[in-house]
Amino acid sequence: MDPAERRSSGWDIRNAPRNYISLVVFQAGSAFFSFAAVWIITKYLGSAGYGGVVATIAASQVAQIFVNWTALSVARFGVEEFVNTGRISNSFWTRTIILLPNTIVFLLFSFLWLPLLSEWLTLPPEAGFYVGLHFVVSAMWLHVQYAIQGAKLPRLHGLLIAAERGVIFLILVILVWADLLGFYTALIAYIGSPLLMTVIGSISLRGLVSWRFEIGRDWLWRIIKFSIPLIPYSFIGYFSSMYLDSIFIVGYLGKAELGVYSLAYQTAGILMQLPLLAGSLLLPFFVTLRTSNKETQISGYMQDVMPVLCLLWAVGCVFAALVLSLLIPLAFGVEMSAAGRLVLLLTACTAINGPVLFGYGAFINAYSATYISTILTTVLGLTNLVFNIVLIPKYGLTGAAFASIVAYFASVLVTAMVISYRFNIKRDWAIESTIPGIMGLVVFWLTESFFAGILFAGALAVVITLINRSSVGRGISLLAAIRSRNG
Repeated sequence: MDPAERRSSGWDIRNAPRNYISLVVFQAGSAFFSFAAVWIITKYLGSAGYGGVVATIAASQVAQIFVNWTALSVARFGVEEFVNTGRISNSFWTRTIILLPNTIVFLLFSFLWLPLLSEWLTLPPEAGFYVGLHFVVSAMWLHVQYAIQGAKLPRLHGLLIAAERGVIFLILVILVWADLLGFYTALIAYIGSPLLMTVIGSISLRGLVSWRFEIGRDWLWRIIKFSIPLIPYSFIGYFSSMYLDSIFIVGYLGKAELGVYSLAYQTAGILMQLPLLAGSLLLPFFVTLRTSNKETQISGYMQDVMPVLCLLWAVGCVFAALVLSLLIPLAFGVEMSAAGRLVLLLTACTAINGPVLFGYGAFINAYSATYISTILTTVLGLTNLVFNIVLIPKYGLTGAAFASIVAYFASVLVTAMVISYRFNIKRDWAIESTIPGIMGLVVFWLTESFFAGILFAGALAVVITLINRSSVGRGISLLAAIRSRNG
């Protein structure tokens, strides 16, 4: 692939279908291997054993908060540097020089944070070493992933993610064959695979990153300025994730229930990857348009194209929820059957989050308005925390799912209001476009009837489309015009 060709916005548009289809295929492979790995662990270690693995990885992910606050800057400024120079050396090495001491210092103080996390997640003392190892490997692997995105290599990124999951599954199969699968050997699979992908990804960047440090004072300042708002974003974001839910679920319900919730959450999370993949293509596209002084196309997309995509996605989530709710009991047995019903509610979160994944997230980062991300995650995290405290003790796993639904809706609504005010973008109908999917899934969950849910969602979708028909027409015209200009 010619690097010079990738530096234009026309390349992003011409290759968008191919890139997205490739990412979806790789994501499907990743999902398959992820579920296969969960199936093996639950089959041989039980739901409690799988819950222990999830808790260990959760401890590592919590620790990531303190070192990955600059990770996104590699993708944001890497694209800009790549468009201008064809390389990503300055953005890669500047972020590296921030990451390394940050990681070392945090590890040196592990005697303070590790016992606390272990107590919260009821981990055995021996798990501390694996938490630290997974923490270091994950930090390196994420750094390389964002560098690959900065170099506008989405298909390579998708391939390596799928390969990581495939290698985890392969290691688990070998452990079963050798009769060595246990709690700690399963963790080795989740550490060794991303380490291998980090090495492969680093080699693939050898023509785009120099082997000597290239750090400029202006680059350091830009990355720090961009990333400082992401410190509270990363920390508070923990309160919006499954990792906070894990603490409440383990405390009130137990590790077996955590295994059930984790399976449902992971299933809905895999579905959320579809719009997330589209968003990963939008960021380099938006940055390229800004660098090329074509920002009117960004405004047109946000106001007229994004709501249509969100509406289609929200209705599609109802169909996806049916398939997922049927597959979970068939694949994982009676022990995990509760996850099949729970996934209906958690899928609603993926419908609600459509505007962020299909546009707001990429827009915020392309315009370096990361303080909006902090606002978003603050609303999301605090709402989730409050409703977890209120709902989980009384309603168990269902309460955790409803807490997530309320938190996502509040955060997306606030984000839309802030972006509309700050950037003078007309009030779009992206929020309204998510309502058919949300209501359809809730009706599905209440009535246990897919037909009732899809009929309700479809009727609402028709009404919302008719109300906003002029915007729909403009969105279709804009897409046609962009496509025509770029072949």
